[in-house]
Amino acid sequence: MGNARSKKKRKKKEEETKKTKQNNKNPGLKLYKAAMIHKDREAEKEKQKKWKTEQEQVLQQQMEAMQLTECAACHIKPAINANRPCGHILFCDECLKDFRKRNGNICPTCKKQSEIDTDTLKKTSLTCDICYEDWESNCIVKVSDDCDHLVCVSCMVEHVRTALKDRTMFDEYGIGCPYGGNCYAKVKNKIYQLKNVSKKTLPDKKKRSNIMPLTIEECDKYGRFMSDAKIPKWRRIYCTNELCFNPNCDMLRCKKCHGRDGNERFVQDIGEENVGKMNKFICIYCEDKKSALCTKCKNAWHPKYIDCDQAYAAKRDGHDKSNLVIKLTTKKCPACDERISHYHGHGCHRK
Repeated sequence: MGNARSKKKRKKKEEETKKTKQNNKNPGLKLYKAAMIHKDREAEKEKQKKWKTEQEQVLQQQMEAMQLTECAACHIKPAINANRPCGHILFCDECLKDFRKRNGNICPTCKKQSEIDTDTLKKTSLTCDICYEDWESNCIVKVSDDCDHLVCVSCMVEHVRTALKDRTMFDEYGIGCPYGGNCYAKVKNKIYQLKNVSKKTLPDKKKRSNIMPLTIEECDKYGRFMSDAKIPKWRRIYCTNELCFNPNCDMLRCKKCHGRDGNERFVQDIGEENVGKMNKFICIYCEDKKSALCTKCKNAWHPKYIDCDQAYAAKRDGHDKSNLVIKLTTKKCPACDERISHYHGHGCHRK
């Protein structure tokens, strides 16, 4: 019996060695097999995607048939808990439990005392405190994990877009709650959930607003502003090189790295040891020595001048070539300090 088994093993090994030799002799066959494996994997991925989309469609149909909508907090599970006697439905089981732990046995919509009922369920609309429009629970967003404020998707997207135009609204935890006042909660990383919800619900079919959904570029910009805000203002420095690029990206002035207009500059940290000191700073991205900066005045590096004020005064008074030409070919106006020539006047002569 042992000899028979050993013979079978030898035969298998011989067959495997023959196959490997054939594959080595014919590299095209090897590539063909690899391509076929890749095709099979891609086909499996597509099948999984189709299955997921079909499941989502079935869930949506079931929710529509039962007159249910998504939970306003997680936007994953259906809202199935009705508050009695008001009848408002806004959250799923888990989100409603979390809400009641913090706020007591009150309805999240009308803030009145309530009991939970799952027998009779109807769609509930919530009036947004910013736009004063009535929205369904799938169009409502929980602003932050640190507060219980609920805002419609349209107003929340608009709030994010106004913040993206003004960096000062950001800190390391993101932007603040749109309610303001005594609420100090931050949006943090809920931006990607907001993008997914806005993609489903915007533009609004009932034409309550004309806001378009958030884009992935805007979400990336939000993340960049959050990471930039971690650097204190007195330690921030911006590269002045127009060809500065992100080493992780192959494109110059990429819209994803530099914003939609391609003019957004990278924020860098000079370090606490360089604050208030005149040291040479070279951009870590482009490493361009010609675009070196001074860590004290944050302007172009000035090795010829010991003090930043002297460098600024020298530039202002005309020590650079262009101002020197102006100084040699013009004279001061007798009425003001403006440099003029014999053939060209300026505004003060028209008085």
